[in-house]
Amino acid sequence: MNKKTLAINNLIQYGSDEGDEIIVLRVLYVDNMNDIAFVIDINTGKGLPEFQRYSRLAEDLAQKRATINSYDSWARIVSKTKRLCTGSAEVSSGLKVR
Repeated sequence: MNKKTLAINNLIQYGSDEGDEIIVLRVLYVDNMNDIAFVIDINTGKGLPEFQRYSRLAEDLAQKRATINSYDSWARIVSKTKRLCTGSAEVSSGLKVR
């Protein structure tokens, strides 16, 4: 895998749907020059970032031990003209809080 393809907010999935434990890590920070990455397991209640070697994540993807998951249940489309949530915030030219 080309190291440039691993980016912030990627979801890296270990395991499969065939009875293995599935671990999904969200990439929070990457620095490929210094071999640093911080990830968080999105399926745990702990919710603390963990240090990982960037090269290890890239190698796991290259060796098919992990995959980049394209489905993100937390992803949201943000529009400049539509409300983000009912009555509490609105985005137009800037953020307006009511």
